[in-house]
Amino acid sequence: MTKNSPDPDQVDREAQCLRYRREGKTYDDIAILVGYADRSGARKAVERALKRVIVENVDELRILEAQRLDELQQAIWDKALRFEPALGDDKALTGILRIMVRRAKLLGLDMPTKTEVTGAGGNPLIIEIMPGMIPDMGKSDDEAVELDP
Repeated sequence: MTKNSPDPDQVDREAQCLRYRREGKTYDDIAILVGYADRSGARKAVERALKRVIVENVDELRILEAQRLDELQQAIWDKALRFEPALGDDKALTGILRIMVRRAKLLGLDMPTKTEVTGAGGNPLIIEIMPGMIPDMGKSDDEAVELDP
């Protein structure tokens, strides 16, 4: 067990809580069955188990989806190109492009879009800070900095 990995007994206990919850048991019932002091402990255990399942399975699911996209693309590749682009099937070409877009999104291959926020007509954005919006960071009223309105 490494510093960042949870205790295997705790993981098993949390998984049991999740199984009971999926069966429809209440948090009070789960607390009694698994040995938590109250329903709060059982609820937190279920939440930790759900987070663990989601985090562990997301990478596997991403790989599986990428493989499916590869298979779909391979299935229509020849039809799209027919070894001569002029003879290719337009629907198959569109399908290939859609698969490529989906793969890029799934794997994060596209460069991030640069966005610039401007005011009306492309002019600089003017931000007005209203009194009380910025905390005085513990200063007394005598020490506080006054902002120009």
